[in-house]
Amino acid sequence: MDLRELRYFVVLAEVRHFGRAAERLYMAQSGLSKAIRRAEAELGVALFTRSSHHVELTAAGSALLERAPEVLSTFATVQATADAARSGMVGALSLALSPAGRYRVAPAILERFTSAYPDVHLTRREQLAGEAVEDLLAGTLDVGVIFCAPPRAGLRYEPLTYLELRALLPSAHPLAVRGDRIALAELRAERFLIQAEILASGSAARVEPLFRAAGFTPTYVPDAAEYDEDLGRVLRGDGIVLSARTFLDDPPAGIVARGLEPPTLLPLEIVRRSSSEPTAIVARFIELAHRTATEQGWPRSDR
Repeated sequence: MDLRELRYFVVLAEVRHFGRAAERLYMAQSGLSKAIRRAEAELGVALFTRSSHHVELTAAGSALLERAPEVLSTFATVQATADAARSGMVGALSLALSPAGRYRVAPAILERFTSAYPDVHLTRREQLAGEAVEDLLAGTLDVGVIFCAPPRAGLRYEPLTYLELRALLPSAHPLAVRGDRIALAELRAERFLIQAEILASGSAARVEPLFRAAGFTPTYVPDAAEYDEDLGRVLRGDGIVLSARTFLDDPPAGIVARGLEPPTLLPLEIVRRSSSEPTAIVARFIELAHRTATEQGWPRSDR
């Protein structure tokens, strides 16, 4: 007995009349009669007693009627779940976020996504660019919002917004007290704290042309992997940091952020595997992220 026959059975059991049941089902009475007889043959029991004027349920029919609505409702739920999964309304999404977007970009997108798609199980982690790219290639991530993502074959990159690169210096540094912006050439004598992972992944390649244009090769100081430790070393005078990370309020006490002259914007990109079309959930995330960027007025180019 298939679900269509079960639905026919329920309608006939409700109206107890072949003609009226066939009308409700938009089918011929003869077709309904054949379907009910086929169902009875498959089950091996009579579901109805029939006379010229009456249709009544048998004991077996009454027993089936007690469970049939539950079966039909369960199937409707399964069908709705499948439809929702196909359209990206339910399922799972694994997401990597660069620390640079911690306080401005990520909260705006995630709040809207979780509100719009509450049945999507979202797992997110904050990762540096090189780690996130490798996880995407390995298939352990669905999508990333990554700052200065190193180029890799097999990945697709879509600029989401651009973040301004700033120098983080001790507040007592001579360049920190001269104004809000610093020409990059003025930093030629500085030591730049940079995480070893960033150097190894190639993310620094996005910044190095800026140094060459300013006429010098930077001196890098390999640094610990935690960003907060970077700030401690800045306070101790070990070096300065070039960063696009935003802060919840102001930088920690004793540190100032100064923009570069001319202003330098670098991309925060949506990165995913390019070997196939995105899943419905990934496509919905990407569309919502771009819409959020537009509505929030985030820079959409480096000009």
